[in-house]
Order: sequence, then C-alpha cells, then structure tokens
Amino acid sequence: MDQSRWTRFLVTTVVSVGVGFAVGTLLVPPDPST
Repeated sequence: MDQSRWTRFLVTTVVSVGVGFAVGTLLVPPDPST
C-alpha cells in the first residue's frame, strides 16, 4: 500500500474515533457502573 495513503487512512481513522469519543462523552452522561 502507498505510504501516504496509509498515513492518511490512519490519521482519518484516529481523528474519527477521537471525535466520536469526544461527542459521545459530551452528549452521553458517564455511567457510574463503569
């Protein structure tokens, strides 16, 4: 696989997960059981 394509894919995945986690944390109240 091309290096630049792999890097861009990895960055996009990390950013997507980070944004999703941040939005989930802000919108969903933390569960005390966890």
